Amino acid sequence: MLLIDAIQWLVYSKKDIWLNELPFIDAINCKLKLVISDEDDGISPDGDYEVFICALTTHSYERMVEIITRVETGHNWLTPGEYLDDPAFLISRFGSW
Repeated sequence: MLLIDAIQWLVYSKKDIWLNELPFIDAINCKLKLVISDEDDGISPDGDYEVFICALTTHSYERMVEIITRVETGHNWLTPGEYLDDPAFLISRFGSW
């Protein structure tokens, strides 16, 4: 899966990735940058409207890859989404949940 490859590249290279710039992503009014962090900060706004940063440890990105490989027909959360007001990363193989 292309998303898994992108996340594994992030972990290996330690270089940020803008998901919205990947050719297999159809971004709709949103930009999300994945970055390696010393702590799991999750997704947070980056000042500009519709721009977000996902800051996680390498271990959490590796765990994210494991979660993605297990999603078959449904969906799963890739970052904590404990509160409805907090941004969260949801993966869905078929774009629905």
